[in-house]
Amino acid sequence: MAGITDIFTDLGTTLSGVAPVLVGAKERARNVDCPYYFIYPMRERYKPSQGAGFSGNPRMLAQRDVDVEIQSWGIDYAQAETLNACVVQALRTILKGANYVLGGAEWHDPQNMERGAVLVLTVTFILGLPEQKLTAPLGDKTYQSVVIETIEPDPADVDEGDGTFQAGESLP
Repeated sequence: MAGITDIFTDLGTTLSGVAPVLVGAKERARNVDCPYYFIYPMRERYKPSQGAGFSGNPRMLAQRDVDVEIQSWGIDYAQAETLNACVVQALRTILKGANYVLGGAEWHDPQNMERGAVLVLTVTFILGLPEQKLTAPLGDKTYQSVVIETIEPDPADVDEGDGTFQAGESLP
């Protein structure tokens, strides 16, 4: 299974003939006329790896559930609905009906939709978190280890006493 960036790229390619696809917060700042899609990840959750369902990938550290919001912006409700249906069809085609769960879809408050109607679909992509090769830090940084063989107290730092607090004693 591909990563979330690969899925976003495939969605963008598949839906580009339908409407422009904007991915991430930086793209959201663009002023685009309807129709268009806006896609961004919301959160990730991790579960112990089950090992199955991730064929062709290296050993998985965990199952990674990525919640993504896909906004279908149309000039009216009918167009937003059609754009949303295209998203569902694209997901089914790209991911072959596996490794994702369609959540609910919500219409945003019409008072806040100056540029059109928006239907927001939540999708959870079920991905693996693959093992990574841990390498030395980048650059010329090298770290040397120090081994302490013996620890001896400095007699100049020792105060008289047996080293144990007794009832009634206090710190100086």
